[in-house]
Amino acid sequence: MLVRPAMHMLPRSLGSLLFTSLIAVAAGCATETADVELRVAVHAETDRAWVLTGPADGAEALADQLSAELSADGMIEGDATAAITRDETVIEVALDPSVDLARVEAIAADHGFVATAAAPTATVIKADAPVVRGNRGRIARAEVPSYAGTNYDGFAIYRPSTGQWFVDTYDGPGRYTLLRRTWGVSTDIPVLGDYDNDGKTDATVFRPATGEWWIWTATGSRYSIRWGASGDVPVPGDYDGDKITDAAIYRNGQWHLRQSRNGTTIKYLGGTGIKAVPGDYDGDGKTDVATFYNGTWTILQSSNGANVQRWVGAAGDEPMPGDYDGDGKTDPGVFSTRGEWLVLSSKNGYRLGPIEYWGYGTTDFPTRGDHDGDGKLDYNVWRPANGTFYSLFWNGSSRSRAVGASGDQPVAGPYRYRPPVQL
Repeated sequence: MLVRPAMHMLPRSLGSLLFTSLIAVAAGCATETADVELRVAVHAETDRAWVLTGPADGAEALADQLSAELSADGMIEGDATAAITRDETVIEVALDPSVDLARVEAIAADHGFVATAAAPTATVIKADAPVVRGNRGRIARAEVPSYAGTNYDGFAIYRPSTGQWFVDTYDGPGRYTLLRRTWGVSTDIPVLGDYDNDGKTDATVFRPATGEWWIWTATGSRYSIRWGASGDVPVPGDYDGDKITDAAIYRNGQWHLRQSRNGTTIKYLGGTGIKAVPGDYDGDGKTDVATFYNGTWTILQSSNGANVQRWVGAAGDEPMPGDYDGDGKTDPGVFSTRGEWLVLSSKNGYRLGPIEYWGYGTTDFPTRGDHDGDGKLDYNVWRPANGTFYSLFWNGSSRSRAVGASGDQPVAGPYRYRPPVQL
């Protein structure tokens, strides 16, 4: 089916109204003009239920307006967690139970939906579901929860204009889930990581104006720490190997590390105009400080203190380090201005692997992620022109997912810095 359903969720502490949409589209007739039925029930009061019936092409807009107008305080305060379930059959929305059902009816009418009484539903959506899940073995790789138990990475973007996160997961054949969270302001830089060692990636932003890291853990805790200043480049990673992401910044060759286990320290590598490319290059479970400059990679290995250099790429290429061969070590790699992917495989003696052409080098944004679950990073790009991720897998197959729009920032993997995009 072609309908794009949506689900929005608020924290359990607020309570919720649950709107479940059962999309009735006859086989062979799945078009945007098909009707949708939104089933409305009260979580704690199963004696009430409504059905909102209307055009499928207005369902997502209806869900968005219900969430925006009837949980506005939560969204503004950053307390609202929203998600869209796209399994081609269901739309679900959770709202504050204090909302006026007459207001729901009025909003529905604005989108061409008609409300009628219905039998209560037993469907329940857990409002405390985690937003993203971290991968401790690979710095610069983001994962999201898979409701089907798969190990596929998700595709994610951050929308500076609204401070919203959108993370698209793969939950099995034909099943996708788009998770939303509002956390951040227009000048923030997303800095994903597992800051509390619960095995789940936390929605986190670095605020250059104040040097603050605003962390919202997957378990619901929210707090900030001050580390850095305007002009610093955030380089989060597990620098002391305790499986907790450390706040860290790169400042003209100085690496200021706020380690969760070993305290604060400064390391020196790089300089003005030289890019930071942290990663676990020696496979010891600790993030190494490393730099990229015109094709030269300089790595300060945490395992033995050795200063190692590798060569791949050229001036203007985008460094894209990651574990492309599945051996647990970060491989140096670049996305060139010609749309080439060049990777030195640590598993194969740092020999240059096959050159793949995937993406437009001057307009696409390369991202990292293992989107087919084979334990290796794929070749991935996000295209601002149509808000679509494109992935080329190591078995030769590919996948595309539409997430975001022009002006958004892709965050489905480690971080890039290309104006005007901050991430």
